[in-house]
Amino acid sequence: MAEEQKVVFAHTVEGLFVQALSDKLTPAAKERLKAAGLDLSRSFQPAYPEAQFHSWVRIAAEEVFPGVPGDEALRKMGESLVTGYEKTLMGKAVLATVRMLGPKRMLERTTHNFRSATNYLETKLNHLGGNDYEMSINETSGVPCYFGGIMLQALRIAGAKDGRVEIIRQDGGACTYRIQWT
Repeated sequence: MAEEQKVVFAHTVEGLFVQALSDKLTPAAKERLKAAGLDLSRSFQPAYPEAQFHSWVRIAAEEVFPGVPGDEALRKMGESLVTGYEKTLMGKAVLATVRMLGPKRMLERTTHNFRSATNYLETKLNHLGGNDYEMSINETSGVPCYFGGIMLQALRIAGAKDGRVEIIRQDGGACTYRIQWT
């Protein structure tokens, strides 16, 4: 049996590139994205290959945050995704749940939340004590800081104070993060 193609769903693309970034993308940025396969003047497909989506994330990070070091720009892109995703129908539902759950229970549901945006992301959570966790994500597609930004913004929405997300280990596309808050 063939392995299912890893995809990112259209509402995720809309959340980042339309809801969060539309007023920040210059005509040159839109042309770069179009050349890479994302034409923002057309209707979205139901889903996009994950490698293609993450190439768009890298392009947008360079264009929207010029002069910002690459990892920091990618983190900001992850935060932007959550902000924009909340403006989509699916994102409203997911993030309303995140607010109700609080940070601990939100982390326990991260795979479920990621699966609203993709068909391939899996997480493993290890509670170290108090508000201190390690989370492994099976595939960060070469943009682990982007996923760190997603987690950081989700912590904020869940009500965590002074949240921190740091990469502690990478193994191929997989990445393990230390997640803490006060």
